[in-house]
Amino acid sequence: MRKELLLVVASTLLGLLLLESGVRIHYAGKDRVPPHADPATRDEWEWIRTHQTAQISASEAMAGFDAELGWKFSADIDAWVRQKGHGLPAGDLTKPTDQERFLFIGDSFTQGLYVEDQETFAWQFGARHRPDAQVLNLGVSGYGPDQMLLLYESIGRRYQPDVVVMGFYVRGLYRALAGFTYYAKPWFEPTADDALVLQGVPVPAPAALIGEYEGGKRTIAGEPYSYLWAALGASAHRLFTERRLTHRDDPQWVLMRAILKRFVAATTADGARPVLLIIPSRLEEFPDSVHADLDRLAIDEACRSWIPAISLAPALMAAERASTVPTFRPHREGGHLSVRGHQVAADEIARVLDSFGISCCPEGCPE
Repeated sequence: MRKELLLVVASTLLGLLLLESGVRIHYAGKDRVPPHADPATRDEWEWIRTHQTAQISASEAMAGFDAELGWKFSADIDAWVRQKGHGLPAGDLTKPTDQERFLFIGDSFTQGLYVEDQETFAWQFGARHRPDAQVLNLGVSGYGPDQMLLLYESIGRRYQPDVVVMGFYVRGLYRALAGFTYYAKPWFEPTADDALVLQGVPVPAPAALIGEYEGGKRTIAGEPYSYLWAALGASAHRLFTERRLTHRDDPQWVLMRAILKRFVAATTADGARPVLLIIPSRLEEFPDSVHADLDRLAIDEACRSWIPAISLAPALMAAERASTVPTFRPHREGGHLSVRGHQVAADEIARVLDSFGISCCPEGCPE
């Protein structure tokens, strides 16, 4: 009996050793970055490996680095605002007393990746629906809702907007759950009472981060560990984060709930009217998915705060049914909204804001 038990243990250990060797060969074969259960750690390793392979110097690593936000668009913020905005003066950007001012914050969907500045939904909203107003676009590619909030608090509020629209791309929630995505970034830890504790600031400069790896202070997969266990951990993490969400107290949603509460409080305290714009993932993968759950939870949270929630999914789906012109670019071409998609979004934003004083919940907001 003991001999059989030892044989089972030995066979199991041998099998695990062979699997470990196979996983290591898989990652070593094409010089892949080793697996890690924490996606932020692996994203950091990917960033370092990419810059080392391309021999990108520390000074070239990230022109838009920002110690408080991780990265931002430009050192000359006013120039960026004039370039992306609609109806803005060439000179002083002080808030006029006789014009309404709209501010959009968001990620690459709001910034308008793959379309011209005059084709974004923010610009078209101004041109087509608010020609006498001023529209500012502070969308930044790669931002999560945490960085959008920090951007408004540090930069956006200085423009004294009357209306602030947060463009929440549903998959962007996962960016807020990590301290490294496209680069190192700040992140929030929520407390039991939905307060937010800021972590990860100041963000290390690219030169300093690269220097730590080049100097040996930090290394990719520096400590001995099991690639097999790390790969299994990464798979488990993906399953956990992509699971369906059914309730606002779900750990995956608690952080976003707290971010939205602070967004509403900050904009309202500044005398602005907050609006939540909910941007779906690709439409073919949206229905009956965690992304639809995020859309529903975001609408519910906006209703609880008595602010308008604009879900673009129904309008985009209706536009797809009514026309052969796609609202999203092909996935192989980067995805994101097409010019037609931005037009539909601008029209839907205007439709909701035209009824700004009406409850955003047709069936009544929850208690």
